[in-house]
Parts: sequence; C-alpha cells; structure tokens
Amino acid sequence: MKVMKPTEEQQAILDATGRVLLVNARAGTGKTATLRMIASAHPDRKILYLVFNRKAREEAEEKFPGNVQVRTVHSLAFEAKWKDQVGPFTVADMLPAFKGRKSAHQLAALTHDFLEFFMNSPFPKVEPALEVFQKEYLGNVSDEVKKLFTGSGDRVIKSCREIMRQWNKKEKPCPHDFYLKLFHSEEHFYQKLNRFEMVLVDEGQDLSPIMLDALEHCRKRIVIVGDTHQQVYSFRYAIDAMKRFPFDEERDLTMSFRFGKNIAEIASLLIREAKDEKGFRIGGNPQKSSSVSFYTELPRPKAGERCAILSRTNLALFEKALSLRSRGIPFSLEGNVKGVLNRILDVHWLSMKEHDKIRDTFIQSLNLPAAICRESSTSRGLLIYSGLLANPAANCGLALADSVQGTGIS
Repeated sequence: MKVMKPTEEQQAILDATGRVLLVNARAGTGKTATLRMIASAHPDRKILYLVFNRKAREEAEEKFPGNVQVRTVHSLAFEAKWKDQVGPFTVADMLPAFKGRKSAHQLAALTHDFLEFFMNSPFPKVEPALEVFQKEYLGNVSDEVKKLFTGSGDRVIKSCREIMRQWNKKEKPCPHDFYLKLFHSEEHFYQKLNRFEMVLVDEGQDLSPIMLDALEHCRKRIVIVGDTHQQVYSFRYAIDAMKRFPFDEERDLTMSFRFGKNIAEIASLLIREAKDEKGFRIGGNPQKSSSVSFYTELPRPKAGERCAILSRTNLALFEKALSLRSRGIPFSLEGNVKGVLNRILDVHWLSMKEHDKIRDTFIQSLNLPAAICRESSTSRGLLIYSGLLANPAANCGLALADSVQGTGIS
C-alpha cells in the first residue's frame, strides 16, 4: 500500500499526546487515512477501531494494519446465542398492551419510541428513563395525548418489561439494540474497551448514549473523529460527542480532498450563514477543479455523464424521481427505499379502506383514514407517510411506490 505523506493538519494530529483527542473532520478531509496513520504509527499497540456500519467495517479491514481490530458497536456486543434471535421491533409489537384503551395506537407508538430511547440510553432501570423521555421527547405531541401517555406510566413500564422478558427468554425475536443494552448493563462494554491500548472512534457526531457512557468509563487512549455538520441520527437519540465528550486535546481537518476551491467556498458560506458559525471553514483541494451552478430544472445529463441528486426529505426525492421518469431520464435510488415506498402504498390503501391490501401490521390495525392524522402526531414514521399523501404534490410518492411495486424494482 502506498504510504501517504501527512499534511500539516494530519501531522499535528499524529503529534498530539493527550489521552482523549477529538478530531473535527470536515467532509472528505481524509479522516480514515488519518486514523490509519495513527494506527501505523503505533504498530506495537493493540487498537480497536469502532466504525458505524458493516460496509465501513469491511472497507477498513482491508486498509488497516494487523494490530487493529475493526468492529461495529453491535458486532462488539453480539454473541452467538443471538444469531437466530434478531428481528424487527415495530409499533405493532406494543399494541396488545393497550388493546381496548382510548387512543391505543398513540400510546403504542409512544411506548415503542420510549423503549427505543431506553435501549439506547445508559439508564439501568426503566422508571428514571421514562421520566426523562416524558420531559424531553414529547415536544411534538398534543397536550391531550401527552397527558394520556404520562398518566399511563404503569402500563407503559409493564409492557416494556414484558416484551424485554420475551426477548431475553427468546420467546420472540429481539432488535439489535436489545442485546447491546444487555452488553452495557452487564458492564461488558467498557470492560471490553479497556482490553485495548487505544480506541479509535469514527462518526463521533452520531454516538448512542450507551456508547458515550462506555467511552467515558474507558481508561485507555481514545481518538474520536467526527463532524457536527454531518449528524444524521439525532432521531435515534444519538449524541454529538464532538460537543459533549470531555477531551484533553482537539485538532481539525479542514482541507477536503473531494472537491476544489469553488465548492469549498460555497459550502463554507452556506454553513457560516445557515448555522451562524462565523468561524467555520473548509478548504478545497488545489489539485481538483470544480464549479458551482444553480438550476431551476435539472438538465439532461450528456452521454456517459453521471449525476447524483441529494434530497433532505422523502417528498423532495420522490418529486425529483418522478420528474426524471416523466422526461424519460433513467435513474436509480441509492439505498433500500422499497420498504418506505411500500408503507406509502399501505397508507394509501388505508385511506381507500382497502385493508386486505395492507401489509404493515400497525397500519392495518388502524380503522379510519382520519386516524392517519391522529397517529402522525405520535408516530414519526406515519407523520412522514401521511404528510406525503396530504401534500398537493404528494401523489408523486404514491405513483413512485406503485411504479416500484408494479415493476419489481428493489
């Protein structure tokens, strides 16, 4: 493998000696290469590199030296006994606990969200976690539903304990977050971290509270790399360690290898103005040329030309996809969107009162189209899907969903 000469910023990171080092790495600034340099500079140390997902793990295993063990947080916690016991956890799993109760679907949705919060939190017991959840995570819930949920604390706690008992006894498949919770609660997490001489952590802006807690109990050297501006999992109760984790030294990676000066200047301007961060800076690669253009309508790509379209919302993504489809421009969707599109179809069948065509158990349990609006106030998923159907341009999502189902696109 070709040995790269460190930039001035990378060398400053290599020279840092603090036990806890935070590295603020802008997009494309070579964070993985920098972590590899750190590992290569300490060939005699046993190093753990924690990455966000399996794809990142597989890529890193090919690039990092042999003294580095690359793991995801869940793979660190996973044991063989859970091999055939992992499955999805949905709102429908909580419905039986509230059968016959007023606003059963709202209660089930909020209880589901709370249990996800608890499994990702360092709280050892359900009760204190519920108090925090009720105080901090019911901001978008109506006063009526909030009062109903807070008044149902005993049933919420009982239903959460029961389903966790079923998971633990292997009476039903458990989500990945459950065995991670057990791993942490039995104090195995930070004990395993302490077996290494150094811990490298990627995507520090999106750490679960459990992972943050384990790192705080780790007494070995820790290097956390991340970018506050790339946080995408706050809806999963992720915490930005770049702002919250106590550190001894802090360094920056600001020169992007991905693009040139023009894109870097626009990116810096947008973040400084939109996020009121006057000191933000990202530099462009002087060896790359780049240009910035503004379009009201995406031009047709030239032969052999590739184009990527990024969207912040599902609706914007679906609108653009159908626009391309209507113009005969071929496209593909990155990631597994079939599940999202199928749920849009299910909400549509619910609005048409065609329950026999609905596949999602929770959506099928709803009785009236009006329930879509009621449920959307408590279920983050249904808020998206009902919003798609209610929007004047939203039939694009439905049309795309119908197109995907009809053609077998995955």
